[in-house]
Order: sequence, then structure tokens, then C-alpha cells
Amino acid sequence: MELNVFSTIIRMFLIVGVPVTGCIVGFGLLGYLLTGFFSIQDYTLNYALRVIGALFALILLGAPMINFFIEETRTLYLVVG
Repeated sequence: MELNVFSTIIRMFLIVGVPVTGCIVGFGLLGYLLTGFFSIQDYTLNYALRVIGALFALILLGAPMINFFIEETRTLYLVVG
């Protein structure tokens, strides 16, 4: 039982956590590259574009991520309970 719980939690992290982190960092860097491409020297705008890119990644991946967590939690509840 405990091995199933542990493996499910690890699988949830690997399937969801790693790609989401990569997308957030990637979209943040995309915002950073946009400021460099347009030669924007304002650091506030630079960080704002990074945050907007990270929020866009969260919104883009939000629905599938929530659906996956619901399915895995239901499976985990049925296995343990």
C-alpha cells in the first residue's frame, strides 16, 4: 500500500511538476528575450514580461494539470481506501 502511494506521488510530480516548471522558466526567458530584442532597458518592464510569461504558462497548463491531479487523487483514494 505505502509503495503505491509513494510511486503515485512521484509519478504525479514527474508528469506534472517537471514540465510545468520548464514551461514557466521557458516563458519567463521568452519575455526576457523579447525585452532584449526590442532593446528595452527598463528593468521593471523586463520583470513584468517575465511574470506575464510565467502566468501565461500557468494558465496554459492549468486545466490539464488540475484534471490530472483529480484523476490521480481519485485513483490513489481508491487504492488506499
